[in-house]
Amino acid sequence: MTKGELRNALLSYAFCVRELNLYLDTHPDDCEALEEFRKCRSEFLRLKDEYVACGGTWTVTDSGCGDRWDWIDSPWPWEYREEE
Repeated sequence: MTKGELRNALLSYAFCVRELNLYLDTHPDDCEALEEFRKCRSEFLRLKDEYVACGGTWTVTDSGCGDRWDWIDSPWPWEYREEE
């Protein structure tokens, strides 16, 4: 996957995790929803690790500690770049 594809997949999984989080807040005994949350969370974390390994930053804690502040180099989640 390209870095842009990884970012788009992360956005999708982040949305799913958040929506399931909200649902489970009001339906804590729904075992199917909890299992789906676990699957989505696991895939989100896997993709996030891959994205960060490619030089992307998802959160400020993913930023490198190199010679400069690289947090500002990655596009923000709402920015879309055709070339990626």
